[in-house]
Amino acid sequence: MTDRFGIPLVREDLIDCFGQLTHRLVLEIDGTVTITFASSGVEARVDPSTRAVLTPGVSVPPTLMDHAASMRLVCRSPGGRRRRMHVGEPRVVPAGRRRSRDHLSRVVEGSDMAELVLFHHVLGPTAGLDHLAGRLREAGHVVHSPDLFDGERFESIDDGAAHVDSIGIPTLIRRAEAAATDLPDGVAYAGISLGVVAAQYLAQTRVGARGAALLESCLPATEFGDGWPIGVPVQIHGMSEDPFFAGEGDIDNAREIVAEGGTPSAELFEYPGDAHLFTDSSLSSFDAAATDVVVDRLTEFLARIDRSS
Repeated sequence: MTDRFGIPLVREDLIDCFGQLTHRLVLEIDGTVTITFASSGVEARVDPSTRAVLTPGVSVPPTLMDHAASMRLVCRSPGGRRRRMHVGEPRVVPAGRRRSRDHLSRVVEGSDMAELVLFHHVLGPTAGLDHLAGRLREAGHVVHSPDLFDGERFESIDDGAAHVDSIGIPTLIRRAEAAATDLPDGVAYAGISLGVVAAQYLAQTRVGARGAALLESCLPATEFGDGWPIGVPVQIHGMSEDPFFAGEGDIDNAREIVAEGGTPSAELFEYPGDAHLFTDSSLSSFDAAATDVVVDRLTEFLARIDRSS
C-alpha cells in the first residue's frame, strides 16, 4: 500500500478469531491515521498526537485511538525523529496477555478489548443481530455470533418457537457448547431472548467465564446450578412491560440474581415500553433509542470486565 507519491504506508488490519476484518488502520504521510470500520465502510481520520477525530460526525472508541497512537510511535526513531516503515503487508503486533492462539486474532496489551459470544433469538441470525454485533466490534471488541439454527430463519416468534420445540433445548445447548469449544476460557457470553438460554448456561457452567449479558430474557440462576456463580459479572436488559420478559417472570428472575449479593457487579436495566426483540434493527419491534443505551452500557461493561482480567 502506497500514498499518492508511491511511498509505502504502514497498515494494520484488526481481525477477529475467525479471520474476519473488523478495522483497517493506515498511517498517512502527514502522520494522521485513517481508520476504516469494516462492518459499515465508514472512514475516520484521526490525529494520534492529539487524539482528535478529524472526520465530523464519526466517533472513534479509545481502543482504536490507542491503536492509532501505537502506529505513530512505531514510526519514530528512538531519538524522536520521524521515519517511514517500508512494508507491504500489515504490521504484525504480538498477541496481548489474554491469549496465545494459532489463528489471527490480535489484542493489544492494555487495551479495553473483550471477547464476546453473542447468541441469536428465536427468529435466527438476522441482519439486525449482525448490526448489533458490528456496533460492539466497532467499539474494539471481538464478537462471535454462531448460528444455532443451522441456517434456518423464521418470520414469526411462533414459527421460531415451533422449530425450537422440534429440535429441543438440549440440542441448542450442545450447539452452543460446540461453538465455544475452540475459544479461550476467558470470554463473555451474551444472548437475546432465546439466546439467553445458551449464554446463561455457558456463563454459569464454563470455567473462566468473564461475564454475561442477558438481553430480553433471564432464567432462574438455579436452572444451571445452586445460584449465580460468584465473581462472574452480569448485566440484564429488558423492557418493563414486555409480555415475555416482564409477563412471564424473567424480570423477577433477574431481580433475584441482583439481590443475591454473591456478584456485586450484577445489574438489571429496565427500559420503558412493551416491545420484545427491541434490540434487533431489522424488526418492527426495534427501539433505536433504547438500543443505543443498551449498546453504551454493554460497551462499558465489556471494557470493565476486560480491565479486571
